[in-house]
Amino acid sequence: MLNSLGAHLAGQIVGPLRWVGLAVVAAVTALLCGPALNVELDWSNRSMNALSADEGAFYRDFQSTFGSDEVLVATLTRNDLLSSPGLAELDRLTRHIEQFDGVRRVMSLTNATRLAAGDYGAEERPLVDLERPVDTASIEGFLQGSPWSSMLISADRRTAGIAVEIHERQGDDLYRGRLVEDLRGLKRGAEPGSAIHLTGITAQKYDTTRFIQRDQRVVLPLSILVMAFCLAVATRRISGVLLPLAVTGISLLWTVGIYHLLGFKLNVITSLLPPVVLVLSVTTGLHLLQEWRDRAVDAASPREAVLEVLRRLGMPVLLTGITTAIGLAALGTSDVPAVRQFGLFAALGVTVSLFLNLTVLPAVLVWIPLPRSAPRSVGLIVSGLIQVANWSVTRPRGVMLLAAAGTLLLAAGIGRIHNNTDLIRFLSPDAELVKDTMFIDERLVGANSLELVVSRRDAAPLTALDDMNRIERWMERIGELEPVTHVLGIPAVIAELHRAESGAETTALPDDPEDLLYCFDLLEASDRQAELRRFITPEFDRARINVRLHAIGTHEATGVLEQIERLSGEILGAGYTVHPTGSFYLVTLDSNRLVSTQLRSFGLALAVILGIMGLWFRSLTLLAAALIPNLVPIVWLLGLMGWLGIDLSTATAMVASVVLGIAVDGTIHYLARYCRESSCGCSASAIRQTTRGTGRVLVTASLVIALGFWVGASGSFRPTLYFSVLSGATILGALLCDLLILPACLMLVRPEPRS
Repeated sequence: MLNSLGAHLAGQIVGPLRWVGLAVVAAVTALLCGPALNVELDWSNRSMNALSADEGAFYRDFQSTFGSDEVLVATLTRNDLLSSPGLAELDRLTRHIEQFDGVRRVMSLTNATRLAAGDYGAEERPLVDLERPVDTASIEGFLQGSPWSSMLISADRRTAGIAVEIHERQGDDLYRGRLVEDLRGLKRGAEPGSAIHLTGITAQKYDTTRFIQRDQRVVLPLSILVMAFCLAVATRRISGVLLPLAVTGISLLWTVGIYHLLGFKLNVITSLLPPVVLVLSVTTGLHLLQEWRDRAVDAASPREAVLEVLRRLGMPVLLTGITTAIGLAALGTSDVPAVRQFGLFAALGVTVSLFLNLTVLPAVLVWIPLPRSAPRSVGLIVSGLIQVANWSVTRPRGVMLLAAAGTLLLAAGIGRIHNNTDLIRFLSPDAELVKDTMFIDERLVGANSLELVVSRRDAAPLTALDDMNRIERWMERIGELEPVTHVLGIPAVIAELHRAESGAETTALPDDPEDLLYCFDLLEASDRQAELRRFITPEFDRARINVRLHAIGTHEATGVLEQIERLSGEILGAGYTVHPTGSFYLVTLDSNRLVSTQLRSFGLALAVILGIMGLWFRSLTLLAAALIPNLVPIVWLLGLMGWLGIDLSTATAMVASVVLGIAVDGTIHYLARYCRESSCGCSASAIRQTTRGTGRVLVTASLVIALGFWVGASGSFRPTLYFSVLSGATILGALLCDLLILPACLMLVRPEPRS
């Protein structure tokens, strides 16, 4: 029934419906061309965060209560920093930055204040008075005991920090980029002998989007050139180059156009959509064109040749398209919006290209003159396939044992894989942001930060002496952890206020409960509520602790969080709650969920794909034979990542699901041909014919896919580079499995031919 229905549809495609179909495709393409060309970029990178409802609500509450945790850090470096000229330049920079659009507050040595003992208690005084001679001793005295010292100046006193707090503007994703450019413009105007550096999560997001722009201008055109070259070599006809590229171009326009119309913007992950859709669309057309050239020599007319191609490859191509789309669509179960968008729209692109390759391509092929001679195969490929077939037929157990040994060796590396997202090291070491970040990380408080919100379980204020002593001891122990550079919280504010109020020489918390309550009364009456709210709520029931870290990845940050949790239990006890949050914490949380979410995606894709293959081949033996050569490349992939030290990140975690759907394609084409050839009942002969016939197309298609993926290695991000290289390498591994392990399995199980 399916065959008769397929034959009827094929006749319509190359017959009466041809003009109607081509007109509809042309109209839809024209409508989607504008949206596709105007797709926007996600400057906020919000689609990279997988926030649950509770996490999102807590983070938003944190921002509204304590202010944004997005702080840009600029630095000024000069040998005479604490001289009058050095401090004057720092003051000019500080005042200049205060005028930039989007800046909420700026803090540096020249506008910082200190609390000192006065006639009526604690008085606020400027740390630096530029109208008087520089009092280096006074500055040094303040810095020695101040909790803010490592944020304001380096230990060698040559680099000063400028903390730039940013306004939160809903609906405006561009002002941050303008601010980053304004700040970088200061670097060009630095005085001789001075150097300015800049880092922060805002700069990271901005540079990420700029690199996406760059990659779209480089990677996509390069992919098209590589595909055109591969098609020219494989088909040796102009039509063999132009037709698949035309179908691919239309598929890409439809996919990106719909993506834009639904309100999505390109991000780090979905920027992979164009090259991935390009590669997968081309290979389907390549299979059809190769079969057309094989059948066209004996055909009486172009129409007859096209119908024969659709009769032989229509169902296998349809099945491979469906399985590839399923492998990609399984990513739609991911918690990360960017990954969901990539999976679903890549599946859409594959579906569109499948439709076009089975309708538009055959309709146009009817007009192409038939070739006068059969295509010449590359002798090296043919002789290699013959040898491979002989190995599979004559030594199937040896092939399986060798494959098992190699798989076990690589599988040993799986345990070495870590979940790790490192936003800085994802970029090239030569990138300006990387250099600036590492410079600042070595000299000041560290490039990353964790935010902790501590409160009592009974919701009482944190004003008791025991509360402050516990929190202070807890902060001190956190500060002793290896990657931690600085810990700041309300105890430091209270200690400085108490020193100034009492006239003590050392900075310490009060040892009398009444003195502590008096300090809280002073805070409540202070006219600097905006600054105090960054540390504690007006009710004094929730305190914010800021933990600065070196430029580390999320794998190491997870260890820090585990130690903080342990210290919370030991020092604070069961009467307190500690809730981590902040931008870096959310990235760490997302990274730690990668394994479970990707296992879910991969398992779903595998189950559905195997179900479809089982329904099509109607043979458990064939299904079992197909399972092994499609799981082995995934094991090789994961083991290779472990042995090479490639971390599991958002991009690399997608490889297994993406490659599974593509790798199954070769298996389906091989088994479809094997079922036809094995009707004579001889498995050995069927394997030899299938490996030599279908194997030639599989080799070509796999090389095209691998080269298409490898073009992504020219991108700006290491995860997408790894995604591209690993995907291409896994496709070649899948080819090896289809040509060696699959036929060896067939020889060992010798399934009955499908009726």
